[in-house]
Amino acid sequence: MTNRYLNLTPEENKERILKRRRENYANNKENFKDNKLKTRYGMSLDTFIAMVEKRQGKCDICGAFKGRELHVDHNHDNGKVRGLLCFNCNNGIGAFGDDPNLMSRAVNYLCLTYGGARDFVQFDKEKEAEEERNQFE
Repeated sequence: MTNRYLNLTPEENKERILKRRRENYANNKENFKDNKLKTRYGMSLDTFIAMVEKRQGKCDICGAFKGRELHVDHNHDNGKVRGLLCFNCNNGIGAFGDDPNLMSRAVNYLCLTYGGARDFVQFDKEKEAEEERNQFE
């Protein structure tokens, strides 16, 4: 009996393997997600689904509905799970290095240039301007 794959070029064999991997993933998405959640965050798929349902599938920051497409947000120092975020909010926090002080400065900057906050953030422009003046005295 001969191996029918011996006659394949390296590119054809690579494509054959990738096709098989894609099919395997498509047929076992929940198992892959469960393993990923356990490995990265120490949680099961059932726990993740319960967290999604508790939030009604909405991002903890912006409130956008993403259902099971939400991303697990975690503290990179201790690995503790903080919540579930949409792709944009999760990447936004990551872009600021998970630094709340830097995020606060960004919020202040936006409030100054946007004309005020539309949400819960309270910002006193006069106080900020006074602090800035005092900084240069």
